[in-house]
Amino acid sequence: MTPAEPIVAVQGLAAYYGRTQVLFDVGFEVRSGGVTALLGANGAGKTTTLMALSGLVQREGDIRLCGVQGRRLAAESVARLGVAHVPADRGTFMPLSAEENLLLGAYLHRNRQEVARDLERMYAYFPRLRQRRHQQAGTLSGGEQQMLAIARALMLRPTLLMLDEPSFGLAPLVVQEVYQILRTVRQQEGLSMLLVEQNANLAFGIATQVYLLETGRVVAHGTPDQMRCNDAVRQAYLGH
Repeated sequence: MTPAEPIVAVQGLAAYYGRTQVLFDVGFEVRSGGVTALLGANGAGKTTTLMALSGLVQREGDIRLCGVQGRRLAAESVARLGVAHVPADRGTFMPLSAEENLLLGAYLHRNRQEVARDLERMYAYFPRLRQRRHQQAGTLSGGEQQMLAIARALMLRPTLLMLDEPSFGLAPLVVQEVYQILRTVRQQEGLSMLLVEQNANLAFGIATQVYLLETGRVVAHGTPDQMRCNDAVRQAYLGH
């Protein structure tokens, strides 16, 4: 991958559940160190887009991930490229402790000293998790479980972090805390992110590029400032 090449470059993406097509000619990019947000209502195709990139649904089109053609890659091969996916349901292993969940995120890494350093780095980003490290994940609050899911993904040492509605179901103060941590991680590690959100203001506050999806198609895209001026976005997502 050349320095100027996007971390993610997607063109003509189609995705299917069985015989039903749910994405149609979707295209977008994630630049190195940038944050691309996919904005849209329920059923717009945002989650399916992440699943298509992760190799979890049938898909067609040109998908380049970290400089590699990814259309035929299985989920594990996508992870080995450095793509970490935080799903909407968080994927937390409830019977395990918070720390055991974090260590599962390091499954591709064998050097124990490096994994221990990664663990300390996560506790620096997420002090709450240090306090809850021996607590069963199923007993954590919703915000703490979201933090755990993000931290576990970061234990992979990804080049690209994909997040599916990290604000969903969380109290406003917790949402602010989670997004501030994401900004810090991006600034300190130069991490690229692909973010799915329904909350336009949250998306605009962190994204460098925004794509609006409706019924499986990209209908608008631009910088946050450009999208704030888009009539469809203003009426549907900004309330004016």
